[in-house]
Amino acid sequence: MRAGDRVVLRDVSLRVDDGSLCAVMGPSGAGKTTLLRVAAGLVAHEGAVFVGDADVTRVPAHRRGVAMLFQEPRLFDSMSVLDNVAYPDRVRGVPRAVRRDKAAVLLDEVGLAARIGDTPAGLSGGERQRIALARALNASPRILLLDEPLSALDAPRRAELRAVIDSVRRTRRLTTVYVSHDLADAVALADQLEVIIDGRVEQLDTTRMVLDRPVSPAVALFTGNPNLLVDGSATFTIRPEHVEFGASGTPALVVDVYHRVTHDVVRLDSPWGALQAICASGAGPTPGDTVPVTLPEELKWSFPRADCAAERIGERR
Repeated sequence: MRAGDRVVLRDVSLRVDDGSLCAVMGPSGAGKTTLLRVAAGLVAHEGAVFVGDADVTRVPAHRRGVAMLFQEPRLFDSMSVLDNVAYPDRVRGVPRAVRRDKAAVLLDEVGLAARIGDTPAGLSGGERQRIALARALNASPRILLLDEPLSALDAPRRAELRAVIDSVRRTRRLTTVYVSHDLADAVALADQLEVIIDGRVEQLDTTRMVLDRPVSPAVALFTGNPNLLVDGSATFTIRPEHVEFGASGTPALVVDVYHRVTHDVVRLDSPWGALQAICASGAGPTPGDTVPVTLPEELKWSFPRADCAAERIGERR
């Protein structure tokens, strides 16, 4: 698929199991939002889109059974919260009392029953997104598409909305595709994880498999794992949280320690190359120390060979 002279998506395929949530991640410009817009029927494209067994490629967007939640809520600030959620039914000609009763139920589902008479302008970003989510659910869609709905929120409201999304989709068994730049959000929500780089699918698998057994160095780097290590002629990886410190192991030099809120990130110079580890906050070694480290064999993952995609990701970091 092209945008002007630029190829946005190349032979991309995405299959999401019924009732599950698939997170789509990748660098800026990789084609993630375009993929959602293709599924929603908002852009022309080659290829096919199916909802269940039905080919909806030529079905108009409003008849696909697909709802999309954008990064910005796109609400009517002149209307009440209730009327914002009821608006799709108003367009469809549903009687006022019926559509307002339905909207009230939807607002209760997303935890905003107490705000039905307010206008969106006075609400927080997280509350505005919950209104937009309730409105997206108005048509009882089979597929929910989420385009980075948490990205503009502070940490507490991000956690609240993430919990609401998880509850709604599980209760409704709603098949969901969630585009995100945030690995923590993706891991918290997703059953499956798809990584797109330069318009191509690098990997689609369960979230745990993508994290622990990335198919390429590019996927490892993008999912927060900088450990691209060498053992003889093989390139392997192990996630930083799986590196162990102990009384015995292979000596490695501590290059630096970065303190985070919940943990410390330790950079080491090891016999396998530059190594990163994670330990409890305040429990890490001191720069300049030589410490024994262990890489559990069952948590190491070997690559067939490094590829050019890894180099492209490395250049952006």
